[in-house]
Parts: sequence; structure tokens; C-alpha cells
Amino acid sequence: MLLRGLCSLILLFFMLVYVASGLLASGKLLSSLFDIPLSSAIIVGAAVIGGYTLLGGFLAISWTDVLQGLMMVMILVGLPLAMVTAPDAAAPVTGTPPAVDQSLGWALVISSLSWGLGYIGLPHSVMRYKAIRNVGDIPAYRRILMGWLVPVFIGGLAIGLAARPWYQGGAATLSEDLTLKMIELFFNPWMAGLALSAIMAAIMSTAEANFCWPR
Repeated sequence: MLLRGLCSLILLFFMLVYVASGLLASGKLLSSLFDIPLSSAIIVGAAVIGGYTLLGGFLAISWTDVLQGLMMVMILVGLPLAMVTAPDAAAPVTGTPPAVDQSLGWALVISSLSWGLGYIGLPHSVMRYKAIRNVGDIPAYRRILMGWLVPVFIGGLAIGLAARPWYQGGAATLSEDLTLKMIELFFNPWMAGLALSAIMAAIMSTAEANFCWPR
């Protein structure tokens, strides 16, 4: 009983931090787009995500995730391609990137490997496991998952690598709005709007899964 209570407290703490980070990210994006105070933007984001989650539940999350996932993979694959193939940007993107602090080598390796272990218990992953009808559907689920996951992770890594030459200070100076800056540089306004919607979709898909945590 004591162990169960301790685990619950640990889970509650990290889940609160996890949800708060998602709502903060949505607030920052809305605040930068519509020039409104950050606190108001966070409230709006939480209201929208919480609203359709409470109204539609798991079914709403499942259908919105399909569209959100397609938007994410399209942008995460399209943006690095645009960065590399843009005629006026070829020189800085293909230039020599700044050196990385070698003392961070093992930290980077451990941080990257932790994603594999963490994926087992991510709320938005556990919910999808529970949605599998029977054991026979697992191979199809695995193919769908990896078909989305591989290009998304490779695309995200490619964006970071292609953007490094734009920041002379090296990887340590890259800000969290790196993708937003690259979108502004390499996409026209219409595509930039779609790309920002994909970023919001990524935030929403994570936050909604926490709001609709399976019992």
C-alpha cells in the first residue's frame, strides 16, 4: 500500500510537470501568433484542448490524432527538404556546422536512448496500446507506428542538423524556437501557417492524452 501511494505521488508530480509544459508550449505559440499575453494564451489553449477532450473523449482524441499526425509528418519531412534545396539558402545550410562540445557526448547518447525506454510509459502511447482490439492486430499497429515514427524522428533530427550553421555559437545556443525560425525563413506565409498548425497539433496530441488518461 505504501509503495502504491509513493508511486502515485511520483506519477502525479511528473504528470503535472508534463501537462504544464504542454500548456506552456501552446501558450507561447498562441502568444507569438496573436500578440496576446502569455497567461491568456495558456488559458485559451487549455480551454480548447480540454473542451473537445471532455466532449468527445477517447474517440475525439483518436480522430484528431490522425489529422494531427499527418500534419506533423508532412512538416517534419518537408521542412528539412526545403532547407537543403532552397537555392538562396544552399550556402549557409551546406556550410561547415559549428563544433559540438565533446564533453556532452555521453549525455547526448543517454538522452537519446532514454526516448526508447520512455516510450513504453508515455500516456499517449499507453492509450493507443489499450485501443488495440486483439493480439492479432499488433503487427498492423507496429507497422503504422514505425511508419510514422521513423520519418518524424529523422525529420526532427535533420532540421536540427541543417539549422546548426545558422547559429555560429554551436548547438548549445540553439533556442527552443529553432523550428519556428526555420519555418519563417524557408516557407511562404501559407505554408508557414500550415507548419505552425502542425506544431500546435503536436502540442495538442500530447496534452489531450494526459487529459484523457485511461483508468
